[in-house]
Amino acid sequence: MLMTKTKHLFNDETAKNLFKVLIQTGIPFADVVRFLLRHKTGITTTQSANALNLDRTGLHKQLTGLSAGRGVYENHLTKHLGFNPFTEYESVTGLPVAKRAAQDVLRKRRLLESEAALNTPGQTPGLAFLNWVRHQLLLGELTTNTQKSLVHVLPQGVFLVAPALFERYLQEGYEGAPRTLRQLQEAIEKGGLNIKNQRRINVRIATQKDGGIRLHGYLFPQDLLFFSDQDPPLNQKLNLEK
Repeated sequence: MLMTKTKHLFNDETAKNLFKVLIQTGIPFADVVRFLLRHKTGITTTQSANALNLDRTGLHKQLTGLSAGRGVYENHLTKHLGFNPFTEYESVTGLPVAKRAAQDVLRKRRLLESEAALNTPGQTPGLAFLNWVRHQLLLGELTTNTQKSLVHVLPQGVFLVAPALFERYLQEGYEGAPRTLRQLQEAIEKGGLNIKNQRRINVRIATQKDGGIRLHGYLFPQDLLFFSDQDPPLNQKLNLEK
């Protein structure tokens, strides 16, 4: 007989709310726990053949709320020969329903985290601008890699077209944000988060491989504009000048 014990502590209100959202999707409780284990700890659990084993543990009875917005679950899995709780995840519910539900929950989590970053007081103007871009990408208000896009994903980083994207941000009129293009540009360069070219020049140039289009903008590390579990496609039509 094999028994495993897994604990995980949710230390913030966002994680606690994520659990509530998962439950409300209507997917089986076992899938909820497996999803949380996978995306919060990297641990994967039970094959579909062992699906009911997790439900039968009465896991819901072991879920308790703690003070200061904390929640903890404790998972006891017991099974006879042949059971491995750390095998690759397979959804118990029929696809694509379970997959869509998981994607919806992940998107909501990203939006919550992105909105919290966007509204963080005291952040520098340059970082506030980047948080706004990331939030607009999540909302679908900004697209990537099309002819009309102001955001392009390149092997070297994320290319933001300027001054067009600066103008769009300034139109939002956020409190404490720079009022002019020049002020915003200076704030971004002062922040030092952008990737300069080999000559230490801030403004980068991207050209279409077959000629024609020539874009000016700023290059930033991908992890400033996308979550670590996102894998945005690259724009294969643009070359970044060195």
